Amino acid sequence: MALTPFSRLLGQDLARAFSLLEEPLLTTSRRFPAAYPSLTQTIRPSVDVSETETTYIVEAEVPGMNKEDLQVEFLDDGTLILKGKNERVRQEGDADQTSGNQSEAVVSSEGKTLTYWSNERQTGIFQRLFHFPGRIDHNNVKAKYKNGILSILVPKAKREGVKINIEEEN
Repeated sequence: MALTPFSRLLGQDLARAFSLLEEPLLTTSRRFPAAYPSLTQTIRPSVDVSETETTYIVEAEVPGMNKEDLQVEFLDDGTLILKGKNERVRQEGDADQTSGNQSEAVVSSEGKTLTYWSNERQTGIFQRLFHFPGRIDHNNVKAKYKNGILSILVPKAKREGVKINIEEEN
């Protein structure tokens, strides 16, 4: 339930206003990538982390990436690291400034010249760390990639009691 009847409209208006502020900065970063390296080289996929009684579940949105471009490993007993890279091989060309519109001419990996009027898909590298609060079973972790979603199932370690022998003292 919204706090006010206008909160949704206000949020949409604010998002629209911020996108107008961001757009010139982002188009500048494509023409001069060295001036804004953090905008062109780092991406941050959306990730959900949840848990059941027996498992932690990490689900990352990584659409358009290949399984080979993703890496999952443990840094220590309770820290999982997810790394990835999303690249499109292309060679920069000259920007077309006709009729006041900004476009970007590039040569694709197939050798064809493409003109980008909008280029919003993110490319770059990412790294995400996840710290689990309890002990985990490293040997049974499973990762699956389907339809742009990477799902990592991290089983919790079973808590087993340890029986202690009582010795008789003479």
